Amino acid sequence: MALAWRLRRQKVGNQSVLFMTDRVVTILNRRASTRDGDFVFPNRKGGARGYSSVAIRKAFRRAGLHDCTIHTLRHTHATRLIQNGLSVYEVREVLGHADIKTTMRYALLEKATVLKKARDVIERLNGG
Repeated sequence: MALAWRLRRQKVGNQSVLFMTDRVVTILNRRASTRDGDFVFPNRKGGARGYSSVAIRKAFRRAGLHDCTIHTLRHTHATRLIQNGLSVYEVREVLGHADIKTTMRYALLEKATVLKKARDVIERLNGG
């Protein structure tokens, strides 16, 4: 059974469903089993945790990621999805972009990778 989050993106006014990986499910189950209140990730007073850029920057520093931002993670995620076979159009859906031009900024492919793929296509067409 696939678990998912419904995500509403206020900035662009759309929503989507994000399916959780097995690793995320394991972490959330472990976290839920040790919680005291209603929230899996509560704030200091036990209430709902809001978005905090300060908390995110502190987490990056604790992880040793001094030149990292949330957009660095988004960019890396999108680039790795493309490098591992998702099309730019599929990544557009994952990121929730309304315009494909926005997604194209994440589609930085190494020239060698593109040239190898082109060679492989030609090889297949030639019966190789």
